[in-house]
Amino acid sequence: MMARLLIAVAVLLLTPFKAHANVMVTVSYRETADLFSTMDNMSDWLPGNTIPAYRKEWEARFGWTEADQQWVDSYKEYRRRTILKGQTSPNPRSSPDGIFASRDQLTAASDPLAAHFLEHTTIEAALASFEGAASVGDAKMLRGFYRHFKPKWRLLLADSSALQQRASKLHARLKSLAAADFIASIAKFYRSDLDGEFTVLFTRRPPGDVASAEPIAGSFILLQSPPTETDPSYWDTIVFHELVHFISSRQPIAQKQALTARFFARCPAPPRINWGWFVEEPLAVAWGQAAYSSKVLRSPLDPKENWYADPWVNLVSRTLAPTIIDQYDRGSDIEDLVDQAADRCIDLMSVIGSQQKR
Repeated sequence: MMARLLIAVAVLLLTPFKAHANVMVTVSYRETADLFSTMDNMSDWLPGNTIPAYRKEWEARFGWTEADQQWVDSYKEYRRRTILKGQTSPNPRSSPDGIFASRDQLTAASDPLAAHFLEHTTIEAALASFEGAASVGDAKMLRGFYRHFKPKWRLLLADSSALQQRASKLHARLKSLAAADFIASIAKFYRSDLDGEFTVLFTRRPPGDVASAEPIAGSFILLQSPPTETDPSYWDTIVFHELVHFISSRQPIAQKQALTARFFARCPAPPRINWGWFVEEPLAVAWGQAAYSSKVLRSPLDPKENWYADPWVNLVSRTLAPTIIDQYDRGSDIEDLVDQAADRCIDLMSVIGSQQKR
């Protein structure tokens, strides 16, 4: 792949549009966000969270040296020490957020490095001012980290010029009245009060056929798109899947606790299970992918295809989606959907119990 000179446009800012109440939704490209995403994933500081394709591409194009590893090790230590999402998930039975997304983990304070990059409009300004978000020692390390890898990340970011046009196209798609009304319907379902600005930022992903998304530093989503990607038809559903998590995290705490108690009263299951897979993630698929495709895009998801990589989330989301879609005009009830998810949990516990008896 031949490197192209990246046109020095640090921020492509499009006119935001009203989504629900006081929420403004914007799709844009920021070079600072692109750099953060590229290097954070390349470092592979948290396997299972970072995307292996970034390191694989880096090593294939540039190789890997002992000095590279030393800088990455320093970066890993900093990230694991300063970011909240690297911490162990709390017990849902005692956590204020229960089985739902945590608002605390979707704030700027939860990811100080990402928030720092998003505060700046140019890479030069971001790299020169780490002291505003890190200790003197950490700031020195971060400057050295980015300086060491600079010739190579500059080549990678040169592939991102197409992302500015993609941001403009997706922004235009989401400006439709149907999309804005759909966001309002999600907020009504979760009984969440929304305010502020919700920002989608296109960033570069290594070449391939699959885009991905990651919520960071509050109401931001990194939409990681391969430079060669030509099919924009599913970008919407990636964005809305993450938007559902954002809205879910802003439910009233009392409601989260009541719904969590309701779920466990119906399906008392062992605490080691990943509870996000039972309600939070299936609802994001059912709302952000299935209902959005049906009600806004007017192109329902193919039931023969996988809707989600994890088979359990795929199964539960298919259980919940018909109710949301059928009751969309009058509004579905979140208690009913939690009960349906708990019933699937009961089915799973029954299967596990039968296997253990063998």
